[in-house]
Amino acid sequence: MGKNYRFLLPLLLFLILACQKKTQRQEEALDFQHPRVKADIDSIEDLLASGRNYLYKPFSYKVDLDSANYYFEKALKLSNKIGNDKYIHETYFFYGEIGFEEKDFQKAELYYHKAIAYYHRTKQLKKEAETLSELGIRIHSILNLKNPLKERNVDYFTRALKLYKILGLKEKEITTIKNIADVHLNEGKLDEAENELIHVVDEYEKIGFIGVHHTYNLLTVINRLQGDFNKALFYALKGVDGMIETNDIRFESYFYSIVADNYRELGVHEKSILWYRKALKNYDTNTYLGTNDLYRYLNYLCSELITVHKNEEARLLIHEVYKNRPPKTFYDRAIYASVNAKYFCAINDYENAEIEYLTMMDFFKKIKDDVYLVLVSEANLEVGAFYLDRRQYEKAKTYLLESLNVPSGIAAKSKIKEANLLLFKIDSAQGSFLEAIKRYQNYKQLNDLIFNETKSRQIEEIQIQYETEKKENEIKQLTNDGLLQSSKLRKTTITKNYIFGGLILFVIVSILLYKSYSHKQKSNRKLTSQKGEIAQQNASLQKLLNEKEWLLKEVHHRVKNNLQIVMSLLNTQSDYINSEEALIAIRNSQNRLYAISLIHQKLYKNENITQILMSSYIEDLIAYLVDSFDLLDSVEFIFNMDDTLLDEQQSVPVGLILNEAITNAIKYAFPHKGEGIIEIGLKTIENTCFILIKDSGIGLPKDFDFRNTTSLGMSLIKGLSEQLGGTCIIKNCDGVAIEINFDTEIKNF
Repeated sequence: MGKNYRFLLPLLLFLILACQKKTQRQEEALDFQHPRVKADIDSIEDLLASGRNYLYKPFSYKVDLDSANYYFEKALKLSNKIGNDKYIHETYFFYGEIGFEEKDFQKAELYYHKAIAYYHRTKQLKKEAETLSELGIRIHSILNLKNPLKERNVDYFTRALKLYKILGLKEKEITTIKNIADVHLNEGKLDEAENELIHVVDEYEKIGFIGVHHTYNLLTVINRLQGDFNKALFYALKGVDGMIETNDIRFESYFYSIVADNYRELGVHEKSILWYRKALKNYDTNTYLGTNDLYRYLNYLCSELITVHKNEEARLLIHEVYKNRPPKTFYDRAIYASVNAKYFCAINDYENAEIEYLTMMDFFKKIKDDVYLVLVSEANLEVGAFYLDRRQYEKAKTYLLESLNVPSGIAAKSKIKEANLLLFKIDSAQGSFLEAIKRYQNYKQLNDLIFNETKSRQIEEIQIQYETEKKENEIKQLTNDGLLQSSKLRKTTITKNYIFGGLILFVIVSILLYKSYSHKQKSNRKLTSQKGEIAQQNASLQKLLNEKEWLLKEVHHRVKNNLQIVMSLLNTQSDYINSEEALIAIRNSQNRLYAISLIHQKLYKNENITQILMSSYIEDLIAYLVDSFDLLDSVEFIFNMDDTLLDEQQSVPVGLILNEAITNAIKYAFPHKGEGIIEIGLKTIENTCFILIKDSGIGLPKDFDFRNTTSLGMSLIKGLSEQLGGTCIIKNCDGVAIEINFDTEIKNF
């Protein structure tokens, strides 16, 4: 028994000493000022710094990531050794960063969550918010749209946003909203993203933030995708101004290219070429840009040069860029092939053009990242247009349909419009007329949305405003230089006066001249002030006038929309009615409503919002009735009209009269849908307007009495003629002829 105790005693002594040693190490770890702990912390910080250097090197080369992993592992071991949670979780953050670089997204999110949980547990709200925001940014940079992390992207930003609000960090709060808007933009939620970004701009301006031009860039992209090029150009130019004012030359080339993109979409080729040249010229100062951006500029610049028949200039530019900056990525090579294809098409070398286009598509197929969906869509559109031009319709159709196979809100509406127009041509050539009509309707709808007279005028005004402000700034600079020079000259004159003495006569004359000059200056200041007040009042009046015009247009627009809603309700009601008489009544009511809604449509679309060009109105009304009654070629319409303008009060009853008269002619003049002619005349002589609606049909019954008729249509014609203060005559004349005349203030073109 005694021998056993002799063996146990040294063992117990060893355990006690070991526990004391461990306790000592733990106490040392808690004491950051202890020399050994401080040395360990310095080593950890050095290891983390070395790891960061390899992690954030340009491009994600495996050898660099391996080196970063090596340093972070050593830092983590040392942090665990001294029990320092701060550095343990800081290392976890960098492991998350490595996960993103290695595209191991599950690993990345896991380590980010560990860091976030630590900051939350230790009440480090700012670090928690920053890490959440960084995680959102990292997920946003993932190029695969189907990645499951994408679904949680906005959630991370929203959590960061709540923390920034609690902390009162206004700038970071606004920037987080901007990041959320950027996510919505990439998801195709363009309206939501635009509203968020407009709010961001307002908030940035309130706090005096100087980097607003990057937000303008996102607004430019949204409006270009929506086809609203006047707003897109406005924001693009605002972005350039902001970039110049803040001397943010790192992004100079990129902002110039955004302006060029908008002019390209608008078909303003010379302006587009000018801005793309500026983008290429300043490319070397934009160190953050890769060759992808260079070849994007090259692609669009050469396209514009070829469009304006500068083929040789395009060829030389292609050769120069290829020589100095050869393509590196699949994207670069695809774009280089695309540019060559365009050049070969321009010189009618279609065989080589086809080879280059197919090469382009091969390189695009090798790119798996969804961020290039738009570019692949445009590439398919290019190839489809090429094969359509070569009359290879099936090939063309395959590529064009593929160009439309992108998520909603991702492709620009201008490109969707172009694809629909090309598909319309293919379907027409192949005899698929129903499909062709659908394609043309899609094209027309998008084209009307993108381009109209008002937008074109606004685009010109934006350009003029930009050029004017630019010239005013130059004049202001020259004026300041002149004032500075004048100040120097005045000082020199005073010095000379002191040197050469102060002659009394000269002093007196100088005083008199000065008084005269002061009096004139005072008068000039007063006149300038009055002139400024007058100009301000004129500007206010003009603003009120413009607002009134826009309000009237909005009223007409809403009236037209409300009438069309009523028409749609009537159409829906007709599906539930079996009575033929009721269906006819509903159809007549729809036609009357359309005649009125067309008036309001013309009013809000025209620059002149009080008068309507009746010839255009009548042609649109006839087109509607032909389509409504499915006339095809059975009835021929003959127009004999001058360019007459009527105001709203007279155009509405005239439109209803025309609708009733033409509808009656279509329905009753030609039994059994026989062929016939309807003649429509509109003439003005002095202050009297003459309207004639005549058909070549079977005419009126012998016992017909216009004055005592119970027909609603005839009663409307009679009542509306009286409302116009005019006369209405209905007679048989190889058919039925309706003659109406009334007095008006007529204006002819």
